[in-house]
Amino acid sequence: MRNQLYFPTNSTKVHRDFFERESSEVAMDLLGRVLVREQSGPNQYLRISEVAAYLGIVGESMEEARNKNGNLFYAPGVIGISSSHGHHLMDLGTLAHCEPSCITIIGGTLRTKDGAKEEIKGPGNITRRLGINSEYDSVPINFGQLWIGGSSIDREDIKSRRKSSAPENWSGTFYFKE
Repeated sequence: MRNQLYFPTNSTKVHRDFFERESSEVAMDLLGRVLVREQSGPNQYLRISEVAAYLGIVGESMEEARNKNGNLFYAPGVIGISSSHGHHLMDLGTLAHCEPSCITIIGGTLRTKDGAKEEIKGPGNITRRLGINSEYDSVPINFGQLWIGGSSIDREDIKSRRKSSAPENWSGTFYFKE
């Protein structure tokens, strides 16, 4: 059973309709699931332990919002890659196509089947460690080498945090401790 937590099967892949909900609901349901990066070497498995949710645009026209927050507008389950401080950041569209909403995976435990284990904090560190770059921009999460599977944790184990410096469209950060 423990291996299933970290090494999900293809039959547990989430589909794009999983992302057709409010970003905070998607964020909480991703906790405990595993982001799988298939590659020619050993596959990598990131058990998701922290996710930030973003919804809507406050005080901006749709045109301004698209120019400033492009990844908010990706279709549900589609990857949006942006750059910040020299790092690639990976967002996933939620809610509905052309509705401004997304989540960002910001923490997890990386494992390989050979037993290696590493805690990763920060969305830029996750993309760097998994080799996720701009080539993944606009690609559905369940297509090809990158997918999410497994089961989420129980809702009562989820914690949330608020940050005073967060953008106005931030819905919250959700996490759990193993």
